Amino acid sequence: MQVPQEAMKQEQPSGAFNLDDLLALHDQTCSNARAVMKAKNHDYTCGSVGVFDNFKASTMVGVNPVQGVLVRCLDKFKRVQTYLTINKLAVEGEGVLDAIDDVINYMILCKGLIIEEQRMKAIEPELPNIEKVPVSRDRITASECTEDALLYAIKAHKENYGRK
Repeated sequence: MQVPQEAMKQEQPSGAFNLDDLLALHDQTCSNARAVMKAKNHDYTCGSVGVFDNFKASTMVGVNPVQGVLVRCLDKFKRVQTYLTINKLAVEGEGVLDAIDDVINYMILCKGLIIEEQRMKAIEPELPNIEKVPVSRDRITASECTEDALLYAIKAHKENYGRK
């Protein structure tokens, strides 16, 4: 069914968003969220190459990293809900829009963790059978870096991050 042109050209109230406003907000929000993610990633990982290390730490208490990120999202949803209920937040410098930006970043982190998991599963068939490698100690020195040692390290990594 075709909508008449005059119906599509209804006047928007002053201050209402149009598509250009919405797309500009999207660009601005994504740019800001990216800058915040970069800064927080440095702070939480000490600039290491393991960009998800702080989230993967949740496995130490039996929580899948993606589930851990989702719990953090729930905290942000509660802040937004509080704002909607009483129209203010008590913590200075952390407004409702900041909480929304945090949720955006958490969803990017979820997506990254899931993509990384899929990549790891995709290369698993290429790895040798690591179940045959005896696990007898916690550390391997650089001088012991043989094929068996590498297989041990892969097995330990998989055990730490829930891949069986």
